[in-house]
Amino acid sequence: MIVVSDNVATNMLIDHLGLEKIQGLVRNFQLTDTKIQRKMMNMESAARGLENVSTPYDMMLTLDQIAGAKIFDSNTCNTILNILSRTQGVLGLRRLIAENVAIEHKTGEVLDACHDVGIVRIPNNPFIICVMTRGANLVQRWDTIAEIGKLFYDRLNSESRINVK
Repeated sequence: MIVVSDNVATNMLIDHLGLEKIQGLVRNFQLTDTKIQRKMMNMESAARGLENVSTPYDMMLTLDQIAGAKIFDSNTCNTILNILSRTQGVLGLRRLIAENVAIEHKTGEVLDACHDVGIVRIPNNPFIICVMTRGANLVQRWDTIAEIGKLFYDRLNSESRINVK
């Protein structure tokens, strides 16, 4: 579901837990702008107005809670981070940031939208970055995510080097 961004695995999880329980977890985690209302790629439900939506802010809150082991116990959160660190593909945040920099992230693409949300592990200055794009063409959306990620990485990495004593 995460490593290869597989909607089949996501739908299996939705079947196993149920939409009501998942949305209850979303509320418990205080993700006020996130709604999971249908299985992935269910265009019939989407046509009826049932959309799965979130915001960069809600994704930042989620990653912050996982990184701080506030959302589940520390073993579970560390497992989640380990899975996020194995996300495959070179699109999005990973594309313009050096391979030796650890990034725990999740990419996604549907219709006219792409996203990548993650934690970039710069020594002494890790940061969470959440970029969601819509419109333009597919290449432009992924280029935008990569360029924003590189911009933040360059800025915060230079601050990390300056602050090291």
